[in-house]
Amino acid sequence: MKQIAGDSLDPVTVFNHLHRRGLPLRDKVEAQIKAVTKFEKLPFDGTECERAYLLGFARGDLGVARHGRAIRVKTSSTHPALIELVLSLFTPHGPSRIYPRLSRMAGYEWTVEAELNQSFEFLLKKDTPPLTGSKRIIRSYLAGLFDAEGSGWLWDGRAFAPRLSFTNKDLTMLSLIENQLTSLGFNWSRSPPDRRGVYHTNLWRRAEILTLVQTLPLRHPEKKAKVRLLLGREDSASELDSEWNSLLDAIEHDRLESIELAKRILEERISQTANM
Repeated sequence: MKQIAGDSLDPVTVFNHLHRRGLPLRDKVEAQIKAVTKFEKLPFDGTECERAYLLGFARGDLGVARHGRAIRVKTSSTHPALIELVLSLFTPHGPSRIYPRLSRMAGYEWTVEAELNQSFEFLLKKDTPPLTGSKRIIRSYLAGLFDAEGSGWLWDGRAFAPRLSFTNKDLTMLSLIENQLTSLGFNWSRSPPDRRGVYHTNLWRRAEILTLVQTLPLRHPEKKAKVRLLLGREDSASELDSEWNSLLDAIEHDRLESIELAKRILEERISQTANM
């Protein structure tokens, strides 16, 4: 779908056209498994902005630990887009693998992990933000955090009222995000914890939200798709609502398919073990 879309269309648009015409679509997670290739552990050779993005992403959504001489990064999700993001970040630098699991909290999901060389040791210090006055580096760090722990939505279906939030139980991380937002000149508010003890750092001013998402170098496919819909669409709220709902439907379609595939594979393994 990405190849068909090219630079002029969104893959979600291609998905919607194919889905309406009843064309069978290859399962996204299954395709990702087939695409994973073992590489030698190539060192990190990115810029300071790329380093900042990885630090932010690791802070929000990666388990990072030493594994022998290697650095192992690992996360689990029901969203194929997140698996795709992790693979795109780390597969060029070392062997990766994807496997299904059953979690008490999330149910059936997928785990992705990669083995990296010692040049990625900086990820072990993921609690340390990049101490710099460079706005580009701060935005890169925030982009990594938002790709891991951020969300965007339309408020109550009203005329073009986008909302953004960073969500977590970790108040230290949220304070870090709030300090970075303040340094860039953005207003924010923190909501009380919900029943699960989760806090939300919210942005609600439309102009500031559009400015922020336009300058964040996001990489998460779902969040990039949402941002593309938000930018430049102030004049047609009803059309935006329709496209927004189509995007959410496509995201949920991918998520449910990945859950079903994980369930099927694990049940087959259990059945094979029982018959041995």
